[in-house]
Amino acid sequence: MNMIQQKNSQIHTGRIFLVFFLALVFLAGCAASGKPPEPSLQPQVEPQAQLTKQPPRRIETRPRSSLSPLASLKPKVAAAEKMPYESKLFSLSARSTPLRDVLLGLSKQAELNLVIERGVKYDEPVSVELYDLPLSTVLDMVLNAYGYFYDIDGNILRIKALETKIFHFDYPLMVNTPTSNVGGDMLSSRGRSNSNRRSESNDKNDLKGEFSIETSVDSSALDLWKQLEYALKGGGEGQHGLLSEQGRMQINKLAGTIMITDRRENLLIIEEYFSELQKVLSRQVTIEAKILEVTLNDNFRYGIKWDVLARDFLSSGGNLQFISDFTTGGGNITMEFFRDSTTNVIGGFIEALSAQGNVNVLASPRISAVNNQTALITVARNIPYIDWQLSSIQDPNDQQARLTQLVPTMQNTQVGISLGVTPQIDENGVATLHIVPVITDLVGFKQFSQDGDSWDVPIIDMRATDSIVRARNGSTIVLGGLILERVSEDSTGIPVLGKIPYLGQILFSGQEKESEKRELVIMLNPTIIEQ
Repeated sequence: MNMIQQKNSQIHTGRIFLVFFLALVFLAGCAASGKPPEPSLQPQVEPQAQLTKQPPRRIETRPRSSLSPLASLKPKVAAAEKMPYESKLFSLSARSTPLRDVLLGLSKQAELNLVIERGVKYDEPVSVELYDLPLSTVLDMVLNAYGYFYDIDGNILRIKALETKIFHFDYPLMVNTPTSNVGGDMLSSRGRSNSNRRSESNDKNDLKGEFSIETSVDSSALDLWKQLEYALKGGGEGQHGLLSEQGRMQINKLAGTIMITDRRENLLIIEEYFSELQKVLSRQVTIEAKILEVTLNDNFRYGIKWDVLARDFLSSGGNLQFISDFTTGGGNITMEFFRDSTTNVIGGFIEALSAQGNVNVLASPRISAVNNQTALITVARNIPYIDWQLSSIQDPNDQQARLTQLVPTMQNTQVGISLGVTPQIDENGVATLHIVPVITDLVGFKQFSQDGDSWDVPIIDMRATDSIVRARNGSTIVLGGLILERVSEDSTGIPVLGKIPYLGQILFSGQEKESEKRELVIMLNPTIIEQ
């Protein structure tokens, strides 16, 4: 019994201790979470003495340049709203179904309005089997087979039979018409000229002759815009153009544009034709020329020996390969050899040429020309002279009679070098060159007189050739064989005795003639410019 009472007393004591411990914990929590004192609404005023002791506060200012820039504002662009058909794949199965029904089915699936323009044959049968393709691919495969176009504007699908495209041509407006005239009247000024070489010697009883070449080109063949019009519309009876019956075009030469409206198959052919034409017209070649005059030695008075020249050049280390055959003596010659980047072929060739005579470089022109366009370079001097022409006037004393008088006119002649080149470049890098070099020299003057009046007319030596050669890119063309002989006379005699009239000219003086032969050599180095 006592043990039970003792146990109950212990339990009662523990409960009292637990209640006391919890009360202490609760009181400690209330003390920690107490509200802080509220700030006073009255401003705190410092004593006057304390205010006077503190120095005034300085306000720091920063220069404007040191301020950090404002963040740039980038407006958020709303994403373009996608049409329903752009996220779908379409399948199409048709067996001889009219084109109209096929297009109606596709437009309904794509949730688009359908417009079929005039010229579209909507009853054409369509047979196609397509699975899980974008709408643009399906329309391309269906409409391309019939030559139609389509356009999607918003939610409208438009089917068209014709389309308009604009093509650009950067080409000059002028027409370059080359004309060359080489040769002329040999014995009389009454000869006639022709485009072919010919000699004529019968005209009444006059002795005369002519041997000339005239080269001219049809100006319409070089007019690009006229040729384009012929190609599109047809050049004549029985020649059909590239345009269809429904096609039409508009050419603006000033802007260099051609606007064409036509069916798909015709536009594709025209586009391919224009692309090839642009490639051909844009080809360009640069021609470096050297015009040499060789005063021949006595051992080579009949002309340059090209076989000796080739042997000397090869033995000196020149790296070349002759392409065409060449003669062993004088006469006209054309040859071609290649050069490489490690050998000064031009310099080596001139050095080998100097073994046969004194080489004088007359000119080293450089010409650039586009395909089928003539380039001309001239280095010359104009020599003015007075030419007198006979003129018939009426006699003031006799109305039935006429008088002849000399009328002076100012003329100019050109002395120097002219070189004209017309290239035609093919796709393999071979250039066909029409070359016309003309070299003229002033030899002297000849005096004419009529009725007491006298005048001097210049005497000019001319050397010219008209050649058409084919040259590969990177090769050098050599033209030779133009030989000119010049004869000079010097008076010799015994001083004083040679001046005795008659007897001195016969016994104590004489005339010595000295002749020299000069051959013209033209070197052409064409380089095709890659576009």
